[in-house]
Amino acid sequence: TIEFKDFIKCYSNKNANNCYKNLLKDIPPDQFCIFFLDPTNHSDLKWETIEKISNHSHTYYIDKIRRPELIINLMTYTMNGSFMAKSFQSINESLGTNEWYPLIQKYKEEGIKRPVERAFLDTFIKQLEKLGYKVPTPIEVKSTEATNNVYYLIWATNEKGYNIIEKRVIPYLK
Repeated sequence: TIEFKDFIKCYSNKNANNCYKNLLKDIPPDQFCIFFLDPTNHSDLKWETIEKISNHSHTYYIDKIRRPELIINLMTYTMNGSFMAKSFQSINESLGTNEWYPLIQKYKEEGIKRPVERAFLDTFIKQLEKLGYKVPTPIEVKSTEATNNVYYLIWATNEKGYNIIEKRVIPYLK
């Protein structure tokens, strides 16, 4: 009997921005794989890294593409700190764009709660969708002391994964 642990290639507590290339060398692009990217701070995970991992793909059935699936902790709490300090470069590097900035004013005008945090989240999801991922409902993880989220747990997957997560995982977690 093959157990789940037999499928795990490695655990790593290294900087994903530096070690992903070596991991991808050992994973054939046509095989299923999942990356769990868990930065301590938003600046610990650059969008370029996510993009390069997602490009490790395989085309099959003419229009179907298999990409590594991703589970990512989007650290909106530390992004908020950088935003308050007007240190936007690290946010742009984490989100791969500055499209989040004009959304803040738009969301404020629309009366959306926590407009800065929401702009980060929506921009990140849009960026993942541009890469070809389906993104199920993110899970909000809050601090016991804070009203803002510490992070969002985000899946980046394919159509089948999306349906499974939306129908089974999200209701279970709620």
